[in-house]
Amino acid sequence: ILLEGDHAATDVLKQHWDDETDALLLLARLDQASGYDGEGDFSLGPRGALQPKGEGEAFVFTGLQILCPELFAGAKVEPVSTRAFWAKAQERGRFRGVVFDGGWMHVGDPEGHARAEERLAAR
Repeated sequence: ILLEGDHAATDVLKQHWDDETDALLLLARLDQASGYDGEGDFSLGPRGALQPKGEGEAFVFTGLQILCPELFAGAKVEPVSTRAFWAKAQERGRFRGVVFDGGWMHVGDPEGHARAEERLAAR
């Protein structure tokens, strides 16, 4: 669940999409996430280039993204992880992320769901 910040999440993605991007992921700062106990998914490089978390601040993927239709060209129609298309974008140097200024709540398990309910009730 995304809690809107200064701008709507979809507007943030739209504003950062350009002709040099094949995959653009919306990221959240760890201190703005609830119900998530991980150490983050990615770090950001120059121009928002996504890289595996490492040096620098780590961010968590919110689940919201824009993918260029060309990434699917020639792909067999079958269940597949989105990571397969991210890998294509990364190989082409066109895998980017943008940090969302609102909150993000992971609700994929009972504990995260309970934390989200508490956070929403406090608003």
